[in-house]
Amino acid sequence: MSTVNKVPALGNVVQPELQREMNDHANRLNELVGLEGLDGLTGVVHVVAGVPSVSTVVTGEIANDAVTFAKMQNLSANVVIGAASAGDPVELSCTAAGRALIDDADAAAQRATLGVSYGKQTFVIPANGWELGSAARGVYIDAGTNHVWPTLDFDQTVAEIVYASLPMPKGWDLGVVQFHVYWTAASGTGTVAWTISMGSVQDNEALGDGYSTGSQVVDTLQTANALHISPEAGGLLPSSGGESVATHDMIKLILTRDTATDTLNADARLLAVKFTYNTVLHTDD
Repeated sequence: MSTVNKVPALGNVVQPELQREMNDHANRLNELVGLEGLDGLTGVVHVVAGVPSVSTVVTGEIANDAVTFAKMQNLSANVVIGAASAGDPVELSCTAAGRALIDDADAAAQRATLGVSYGKQTFVIPANGWELGSAARGVYIDAGTNHVWPTLDFDQTVAEIVYASLPMPKGWDLGVVQFHVYWTAASGTGTVAWTISMGSVQDNEALGDGYSTGSQVVDTLQTANALHISPEAGGLLPSSGGESVATHDMIKLILTRDTATDTLNADARLLAVKFTYNTVLHTDD
């Protein structure tokens, strides 16, 4: 423990009475410091009118940047210091999940942490937007209104196909794409199984790259020459076929009627396919 040295005798320079008084003050100071030792000193030593004393530390007596974290009180786990209203700071709960959001660089990173997006967007490929493979182009003309419906007619015995390709919007999250098939039939009974596979092509990448695993939806004919909208099919994901996917990619699609598993005993007539995808941007700026 540090102590204050007593004043040595200075011969004729210091009178004995003054020497004794100074030594008494030194002893008093040593007693004050010795109460807790220098490391535990809870105040500041002042000498007023020659008498030392320990007083409470005031803000102005603390040097800037002098208080270390180790000198602060211990905190509970999973908290931050703040205040829900004006007043003294308090501990506020901050779990690991909260900290994972706080340290994200921007809103996009926070959405990624949460696994959320801006929502779904849609694009549609009508019958006349597909390129022919083996299906045949057709047309249905409504007898009452003469409205013309372009169709793609898929045979009931041969697995016929059509193709499409288009660039995806910048806001696409590069994830799963779902689809609904819009179709009809002139006659027959049974089900139709529609299967779509997707591939992704990047800048300077071969156009002949592969496709993902196909996603299938099955729908039942209810009424001839009536609009049928299939249930939503999910799972179209280019990366499932080993493809790397990036913003601005073009996607390529193959659509087929799976005659090996469906039962409709007539041509299935495709009207359109509506695709939905998740976005991570408000706009494509």
